[in-house]
Amino acid sequence: MHTHNYQETVIITNGKCKVCVADRVCELNENDYVFIDGQVKHAILNHGELLEFFCIIDYVDDMSIQVINEERT
Repeated sequence: MHTHNYQETVIITNGKCKVCVADRVCELNENDYVFIDGQVKHAILNHGELLEFFCIIDYVDDMSIQVINEERT
């Protein structure tokens, strides 16, 4: 999981994945998308399958990423 100041839109173009946003987990398939607001913890999880996606972000002065160390279950 990580956070950053910028908004992010992820569009799946091939494959499938799980996306964790805050406390929600959903599965995305080809042609699905998710919008993630800035400062919201999130992660994209690929379990060994081919995964291709576009990540569209807005530009802000601070483009740093803050990693959140959490134990996976």
